Amino acid sequence: MKNEKDIENFFKENYSDYLQTISLVSKDDSGETPISMIENDDVKIFNFDKGVLKKIWNNLGKRYEIMAVDGLDFQNDTVYLIEFKNGKLNKKEDKIGIRLKLTESLLGIVRGFEDIKFECDFENLLKLQKKYILVYNEEKNYMSASFGNILEGRANIQILKEILSEYEKTLVDKILFMSKTDFEEFYLKKYYRD
Repeated sequence: MKNEKDIENFFKENYSDYLQTISLVSKDDSGETPISMIENDDVKIFNFDKGVLKKIWNNLGKRYEIMAVDGLDFQNDTVYLIEFKNGKLNKKEDKIGIRLKLTESLLGIVRGFEDIKFECDFENLLKLQKKYILVYNEEKNYMSASFGNILEGRANIQILKEILSEYEKTLVDKILFMSKTDFEEFYLKKYYRD
């Protein structure tokens, strides 16, 4: 059975080209002007959806796309699946998409193992220590001028927490919601001190 360190080594050996700055991985290119959610060119994580997964899918000859988290990181024998959401979290598509990104990311990882003949199946992957972090833009989800909008932003995040709680202890060990500020303060400072 493979462990978390084996998985980390697998990614470093096979996908090191996609170990990219968190500024690039967190870039929101959905608007006219792309903007990075996290401005930090020193920290590198795996660009999963726009790098690793594209390579896996191309190698497998797949013509359709699957949804995936933005980044993967490995810290203290834990696999972190990280999704950056710069916009408001109030659309039904967001709630469905966030769930799909988590589940299909795990599928993509296993397909990558199969492609390179790395013996780690879905059952083995589920037994590993994994955490899912949704990093959201607090300015767009809480920090509005009106009290009603602040409550609406918190309610949208609470709904997502309830929806994703179904996946905690089944697909991943822990689901964390962090504002951009909290992610920088607690995650980046914890694992990427100067």
